[in-house]
Amino acid sequence: MQFLRDHAQCQFKSLVDISGADYPTRDKRFEIVYHLVSIRYATRIRVKTYADEVDPVPTIVPLFNGANWSDIPICARILTDYGFDGHPLRKDFPLTGYTEVRYDEEKKRVVYEPLQLTQAFRNFDAASPWEVCHNSDRVAQFCLLTGLTGGRRGCPSTKAGTFLEPKP
Repeated sequence: MQFLRDHAQCQFKSLVDISGADYPTRDKRFEIVYHLVSIRYATRIRVKTYADEVDPVPTIVPLFNGANWSDIPICARILTDYGFDGHPLRKDFPLTGYTEVRYDEEKKRVVYEPLQLTQAFRNFDAASPWEVCHNSDRVAQFCLLTGLTGGRRGCPSTKAGTFLEPKP
């Protein structure tokens, strides 16, 4: 990065953006992307690097002052709650989190409770509107549920050449 910033043929002195993505199936699961601009040569460049959980990418704050928000050198919690444990932007972090925070009227304070998800995983066995059904009863049931009727446009029904379309 220092070469791109300081070399006379590059002069990428402006950091536009830093972004990151989490790919849990890869060996180096984190992809970090830097977007730089050379005002002198009217050129943009995208630099990608990869990291795992053990070896972090070195900070570029000494090279680009604009990186001090995206690339925080002091890893203190800024936007998360005190006592928060975890990494909310990782793909393996549950969307609902681990705890529920609410204000309790009786106690007159904020209460932290473990999150209880009784139906975390459900198996939905329903006919998809984009699949061909070979059972006329299922097509009729599908028509009742979705408001579709026989016609020339829409998703296919059981008979060749016959299609379903929305009811007028």
